[in-house]
Amino acid sequence: MSEELNEKKIYVPSFHADYHQNMSVGETKQFKAVVDGLENEKVTYVSDTPEVCTIDQQGNVTAIAEGEGYIAAEVIGKRARLNIDVVTIEKGIKQFIAHKGLSGLAPENTIEAFKLAIDHQLDYIEIMLQVTRDQKLVVFSDETLRRIYSDYHLIGELDLKELKTLEFQTGNHLEEYPGVTICTFEEVLELVKDTHIGLEIILKDNTFNSINMHLVKEIVELVESNNMKDRVVFASENKLNIEKFLSIFFFFKESKRIRYKLCIRSSFEFKC
Repeated sequence: MSEELNEKKIYVPSFHADYHQNMSVGETKQFKAVVDGLENEKVTYVSDTPEVCTIDQQGNVTAIAEGEGYIAAEVIGKRARLNIDVVTIEKGIKQFIAHKGLSGLAPENTIEAFKLAIDHQLDYIEIMLQVTRDQKLVVFSDETLRRIYSDYHLIGELDLKELKTLEFQTGNHLEEYPGVTICTFEEVLELVKDTHIGLEIILKDNTFNSINMHLVKEIVELVESNNMKDRVVFASENKLNIEKFLSIFFFFKESKRIRYKLCIRSSFEFKC
């Protein structure tokens, strides 16, 4: 009898998606739930927060109003739940964003890639910031040097002076731009401040910790001192990052320069 109990399989439904999903008001997405091993079993969908989002019996979720929503799938007495965070995305003319600069024509996150974005009349350059050992802000997407430099150091393990001695080992059209190196946030601001182009600065999950908090303030001060406040958008996929940012820099809420990053990532991005 005990062997039969040990071998008995427990079937649990799953949405096969990250537990936390973002949607914009008015958007519809499908989230299908299944039970592995019982794919033909009938699934019943319900919304626990119909005032925020609804779901039909085909798994189509429609975002109704801003807020934190939850949908559920019920199968053979078991339940799977999915968190749907609904936000309002500004409507209007869509704009082109150069992801890491015009990174299809030059190595990503370099002054050369940013100059090309300006020359091609794109609207925004999307960047991420990292912190060096000597607390300098550099434009770089990864925390480690492995992908770009074939080096296993963390950005935070080297000083800016050391990083400036390293040349990129990979990148699109690298042969046309020999000797390219990492650039600082200040260098990027100096490049773009007298042009038409704006910056989209991504607030990563580790942006707001006790060590880096003063650097977030420095970022905003640099933006303001370079008269870029009206051409900088702060964006994040993490709702907590946005809430923390607005609690410190509440004046950005009025100018709508802080938003959720909900657009599809590609070499050219649309800013909703």
